[in-house]
Amino acid sequence: MIQGGGTLSIGVRHGQPLYLANFYVFTKWFPWFADARDWISIFTHLVQGGLWAYLYKILARRAVTEVR
Repeated sequence: MIQGGGTLSIGVRHGQPLYLANFYVFTKWFPWFADARDWISIFTHLVQGGLWAYLYKILARRAVTEVR
């Protein structure tokens, strides 16, 4: 299981490729995404990645304690 502050770090590192996919790969099919490329979009993707990782950590811990 992910421990300590590493959880948020891992989540943020997964938010970055999500941003790149959304705003650079998908613009082939959805060209209006290019207009939203700014620091706010980058920031929100990094925060979202961190929050998802933290939520996973909490839910995984809860699942382990319920099994015991």
